[in-house]
Amino acid sequence: MRTIKEWVPCPEELAEVVRLVADHRGDFPNSLIALRYTVPYHFNPHVDASVFDGKVHSVGLESGVVITFHSKENGRYDEYFPPRSLMSMQGDSRYTNTHCILPRGSNVDKNGVVHPRFTRYALTFRYVPTMHR
Repeated sequence: MRTIKEWVPCPEELAEVVRLVADHRGDFPNSLIALRYTVPYHFNPHVDASVFDGKVHSVGLESGVVITFHSKENGRYDEYFPPRSLMSMQGDSRYTNTHCILPRGSNVDKNGVVHPRFTRYALTFRYVPTMHR
């Protein structure tokens, strides 16, 4: 939708996750989107909107997922993120390369281990500069 709605108070249940992301990022994120994906979930290749500044952090809960990155220089790269992992994008992975989730019933990690997909929750944290608030 590429629009920003006003930040509402963060639910107390997420306070610890937000603190950990803030510690990793170096400042407090002021944008959070919480998504629920049901199998066979996917999202199309994209670069996150430029209205957001700096790093993008996403915490995946319940099911792990393979995220596919693509750059003109290096081609396609798949990375498996297990449940409860933190993915951070910055630099080229944030501003130039696309990322997506392909529609599959399972994920395969770098060691060839198959991880079935089931409902996944993603908490994606971003920073909205003052001029866009």
